Amino acid sequence: MPISTKVETREAKNARASSALLTGFNASEEILGVTARGFYYADHNKPEDLLKNKVDADLGNGEFSVLITGLKAETIYSFVAYASNADGSSFGLTKKFTTYSYTLPEVETLPVKNVYINSCQVAGSVGYDGGKQVTERGFSYSFRPNSTVQDGKVVIGKGEGPYTGFITGLNENTGYYVRAFATNSLGTSYGSEIFITTGNFSIPIVNTLSVFDITLKSCKATGEVVENGGLPIIERGFIIQTNPDDFTPEKINIPGDIGQYLANLANLLPFTTYYIRAYASNKKGIAYGNPIKLFTSDYTPAEVIMVNVSEIGKKTAIPTGIVMKEGNSPVTEKGFCLSIVPNASISNQRFPIAIGPGTFTYFLANLTENRDYYINAYAINTKGVSYGKEIKFKTLGGNPLIDPTNPTATPPTIFTVKVGDYFQGGIVAYLFQENDPGYIAGEKHGIILSPIDVATSAPWGCAGLSILTAQKTGIGFGNANTNAILRACGTAGIAARLCSAFSYDGYSDWALPAKDELEQVFKNSKIIGGINLDLYWTSSEYYSQTLSTHIAYLMNFVDGTFVESLKNQPYRVRAIRYF
Repeated sequence: MPISTKVETREAKNARASSALLTGFNASEEILGVTARGFYYADHNKPEDLLKNKVDADLGNGEFSVLITGLKAETIYSFVAYASNADGSSFGLTKKFTTYSYTLPEVETLPVKNVYINSCQVAGSVGYDGGKQVTERGFSYSFRPNSTVQDGKVVIGKGEGPYTGFITGLNENTGYYVRAFATNSLGTSYGSEIFITTGNFSIPIVNTLSVFDITLKSCKATGEVVENGGLPIIERGFIIQTNPDDFTPEKINIPGDIGQYLANLANLLPFTTYYIRAYASNKKGIAYGNPIKLFTSDYTPAEVIMVNVSEIGKKTAIPTGIVMKEGNSPVTEKGFCLSIVPNASISNQRFPIAIGPGTFTYFLANLTENRDYYINAYAINTKGVSYGKEIKFKTLGGNPLIDPTNPTATPPTIFTVKVGDYFQGGIVAYLFQENDPGYIAGEKHGIILSPIDVATSAPWGCAGLSILTAQKTGIGFGNANTNAILRACGTAGIAARLCSAFSYDGYSDWALPAKDELEQVFKNSKIIGGINLDLYWTSSEYYSQTLSTHIAYLMNFVDGTFVESLKNQPYRVRAIRYF
């Protein structure tokens, strides 16, 4: 026999003017599942229509419900639950319900979420539209209680359900009565009323955070606009005060609104107390942060030392100084001051050399023989003149010749002289050997090297010009090369001309050494001493295949090699003479 489902018609719930929620229950034998379930309904006064209007529910067993809409207000309806399976359909008992009459919407004012200076964020909900469509919903607001849409309103959509929005254009620091509303064809209804007070505009809140990297004339500062007071920031930045009570000094403007900011404050005065304040302004006014006191540093002196006085002759000497630190302003002049009495200063004889930090030397000439001198290094920056520690030295006297490096030694003679001796205005650098031009058996002759550099930076001269008579390289040809260069090249300040014009300890017959002569000087350089590890010009010219032009040999006193360079480049120069 057929196995039917068991179905029960339960109550109608939430009957409204045009809708109701119908509920039912069904059970089914496990061997046959439910294929359909739901409700039939009709006007109670038209029972013949009961099975004409059907609404289906979801499949399954147990409780089920369907919301029916489009009903007539104030009307009695009959309804019956049904359930079907493969064997057929079963019905519950027929029941009835009555729809309500049409009403105004049901609306609720929810708590206000946020209140600002000129606005507030509000929320409401339309729980039931009253059987008629809600065509407008929102909020009314007024300075007085029981606000209506005629006082002021904000429309936020239509229909049922929750909604949120903003009421804008409010006055600052003012009380308002706010409530939700909803309108259908029957009219407008309101929720409960909430009272709010808008915020108040104020001047900004600003902090001075830090002042750092303070120098003679500048510093860096950070500030922060914590709050803008509810209005846009018109201007923010820093004021620089020398009087903490004076608020009319220079302003440094840093564009922006809320947040931190940084400024580089320049053109300050050295050795001055300042007060730095952050500031910010809006339409309400200007606010200042706390003052931070700073003191710009004073100028500091340069640090200079007097190193030594070397290569002292009858009328010459070479002092050396070093600017160790410039201070906090550049050294615009450094040099030596010379006096015949103690405490030499720039008010005595003054020899400006250069600018900036580092080592500096000078060739003092035209001194008086056998005289005491006082010399000191100096450096000038914005702070003033700085001095080293004064050195006293004495120029050499007349014959016999004295080695300035060992004044008590017995002066060498033509018979006892050897490489490294101070002799006839310089240092013996090489003794002629058999087959050398100038060699005389049983006598001592050779090359004397000037005790100082004739120049630390001078060109060979006449770049691009070939001087064929200055291409000798052997021992004894330095003087001939030098004279050939002077005849062919009239340029001032060149290596050969500086050697020819050089005078030391009464000797003035100096020349620019030839290639082989300077090579012998290098071989004996450790005995000679006092030669810089640098490049020195020879007087020997040759044609360079690499550079495709005539150049002169350069001796590298680091490793004894010869280097190619154009003749217009500046290098060191030492002179030689023969004895």
